[in-house]
Formats: sequence, C-alpha cells, structure tokens
Amino acid sequence: MMPFTHHYQQLEEHSHLGDQRLNKRYSQICKQLSNDISSSIPANHADRDQSKATYRFFSNAKISPDKLIAGHVSACFAKVNEQDQSFYLVLQDTTGVVYTGKKGAAQLGPLNYKHNRGFYLHSSLLTSCSGVPLGVFKQSFIERTQAGLGQGGQRRQWPIEQKETYRWLAHFKATQDYFRHYPNLQILEIADREADFYEFLVAYDSTLAKNVHYLIRSKHDRRIANTKDQTIQKRLAQSPIRGQYQVELTDRRKAKKRIAQVQLRYEQLRLQLHKPQGDKKNLAPLDVFVIQVQEPYPPKGTKAANWTLLTSYPVLDLATAKQLVKYYALRWLIERFHYILKQGANIEQLQLHTPDRLKNAITVYSIITITIMRLNYLARKHPNTNIYQAGISIIEYQALYQYLNQFVNKRIEFKAEHPPDIGDFVNHLALLGGFIKAKRQPFPGLKTMWIALAKFRLILNTFNMSKN
Repeated sequence: MMPFTHHYQQLEEHSHLGDQRLNKRYSQICKQLSNDISSSIPANHADRDQSKATYRFFSNAKISPDKLIAGHVSACFAKVNEQDQSFYLVLQDTTGVVYTGKKGAAQLGPLNYKHNRGFYLHSSLLTSCSGVPLGVFKQSFIERTQAGLGQGGQRRQWPIEQKETYRWLAHFKATQDYFRHYPNLQILEIADREADFYEFLVAYDSTLAKNVHYLIRSKHDRRIANTKDQTIQKRLAQSPIRGQYQVELTDRRKAKKRIAQVQLRYEQLRLQLHKPQGDKKNLAPLDVFVIQVQEPYPPKGTKAANWTLLTSYPVLDLATAKQLVKYYALRWLIERFHYILKQGANIEQLQLHTPDRLKNAITVYSIITITIMRLNYLARKHPNTNIYQAGISIIEYQALYQYLNQFVNKRIEFKAEHPPDIGDFVNHLALLGGFIKAKRQPFPGLKTMWIALAKFRLILNTFNMSKN
C-alpha cells in the first residue's frame, strides 16, 4: 500500500461502472499507475497481461471520464463529510493537451492551428478552505473541429451553450446542482478572467443553491446600472481604501511565493450590459460585490498585483474581503495540478490510439495526481496532523523509517507508539527525492514528492517481501 491508496480501495465500493469486476479493475489500475506516475503504463505492471488488462479497461465502452469521476467524487465526499469544517472551494481552469506526432493524433481535432492536434482539458478541483486538494469534482474535454478554425467573429453571435466558454458555466451549474443537496456546506467556486462573461455571473441562483457562490477575477470594466458612464473601475477609483495589509502571492513566471503590501477596496454594485445583442437582451441587471486588490509599491522588476474580483458572496466587512482574497490566491493549486499531469504523469506522452482511451487514461491520472497533491499540501497546511489520521499505515511508516535509519540517518527511528506528525513524515519521505530542508524551503516541492513516492514503492515492496 502507498500513502492514500485507501482512497483507491474506496473507488471499488463507490463506483458504478456497470460491472463489479470493472469497479475492482478501476481500483487496481489506480494503485498500479500510482506506483510511479512518471513511468509508462507497461512499466507500472508486473507483466504484459496486466498491461493489456489496463488497455482493455481504457477501451471498454462502459467506461467514460464522467463515470470514473463520479466514483471518485463519491469516495472523496465520504471524507468531506468526516471533516470538521463547512467551507470548501471549487477551483476551475483549462489547459491544452497536445498530441501532435503521437499515435492517436490523427483522430483528434486542432488546437490553435490545424496541424497542432489535441484537446483542451477543463477541470474543477474540490479543496479545503485552507488549500488542501481533496478531489477532482468534474472534468470536460473540449475538442475543436477543422471547420471551426477561424470562426471567432461568428462564434460571438452563437448561443452561450454552443461556445467553448460554456464549459465554465457548465461546471458552475454542476457545482450548484450537486451541493444544493448539502445546505450545511458553504461552497465557493473560483475561476480566472475567462469566466467573466455575463451568463456566468447571472447563473448564481440563490433559490437553487444559496450555499454555492462564485469568486472570479474581472476581465471587463462593466457598466454600472442606471448611470451614464460609470463603470466598475471608475467607481472603485472613487472608493475609500478599506484596509492595507500583507498577502502571500505566487509569481507565475518563477513559480515562487512572495509577500505583497496591498491596498483593498470593496463595493456592492449593480451591473448591466452596455449594448446587449441577441439572446443577451433578456439578461437582467445584476447585483455583485466587487473587491479590488492593488499593490502600490511592488518590488523592483516585479509586476504589481492588481486584481478586481467579482463575487456573489456578501462582502460586508474588511475581514470577509481579506478572506476572499486569500481564497482567490489558492486558485494557483489547479495550475499545479496541471503541472503534475503534464510534467509528472506525462499525459502528453501517452501512446493510445483513440480519443476515448486517452480521455479515460487522463481521468485516472488526474485522480492519482490529486492524491499526491493532498499528501503534500496536508503536510504544508496541517503539519501537526497524526500520520494515521492522514491515511498513512503503520507498515508504510515502519518501512520508510527503518530504511532511512539504516541508509540515510541513524537519528530517524521507527517508534510504533509515538508516530510522527504528517509534516515530519513527508519531509522524511522527501529525502528519497533529494529534498534538503532549509529555512526558505521547509517542505518539499511537488516534483520531489512524485520522485520520492516512486522510490518508496520499491522500498515498501521489498519490506513486505521480507515480512512474508
């Protein structure tokens, strides 16, 4: 067993793939491929027959990404109900997946030009409000057609359901539909500027799911209702500074965190479309809360933080505004999710012949990726959590610590009655991936984690053989 593989065991119980043998196979495949996400499918199996069984599973007509995700969500939500918290985040984002030159490329549509083949993967991740990834809530695969290239101008006139941007709205509606059955939970859907289109904003329906809100970064300087020329930015420029404080930001270019001194404003505004056309003429004015975060004096050579956030969540005081800004900063997690999928699981290197095979494989790798992230971020956000509560078995603890004691550091000892916290366990595990703890880097990075877990697989297998 590897850390958090009890989740894969639960997949068999919670999945409904039409055949109990398929449910079991699903669980087994996740366990096998999680041994070393960077290795190929054959390298993660003991023999050719096991590899062929995995390929048959991905090709099975009964299997689809939606069914795989459904079982995963059900298993994850069993954990969510056990958590002592009631506020969760759902993070949305899109990434392009390129298969130009691969076996299945001929059956895939174009991306940004006709010879670049693949599709766009749109994911929604469920996380705790502290930033611990819990599960993949929903995934969509957007495939373009050859005929659709170069029709950007025409697409503007299409109904929203026919546009690629509808994926943002579809995921938000799915969140509302699912969590309206859990009124005791508060859910905040977080998305970047691509979700700033009017149909998304008016999709918030307090009568359907008053516990599900959105928080998105503004892209358009929208007009304020019942004014001649007032817009969001003009109104905010006239608003008082509500507070000045420090916030932790992530530099996307360098993938490093920094502390920014920011000014914060917030207002409740009523917005309306300036010149609605077509079916948008029926879209009514909209009440939203607007938060502006500005960094007046950024470090030299650093782009200043300047966010305008739109939310349906009531912002009635400074504390709430600051908390929502903190939540928006956690959107970075889904970019790290896509990073592991591409650089760790190497999903763009998959040599599968059909789109259906590719999509099923990517969904499985997505579920494995989220378990790696959960282990890493649980150690970062809640380092004092007992390892047994975190899902680490005593066998895993014993195998790791006895190996490290013998080959790495004699001071690392296995003590069954006094297990380490998850923070210490993960730092010791990361030694296998070359991690060296430092003041500026108290916890390992994600790449170090997937390398360490692959090596730990071999150690654990050897340890279990010696016990038998």
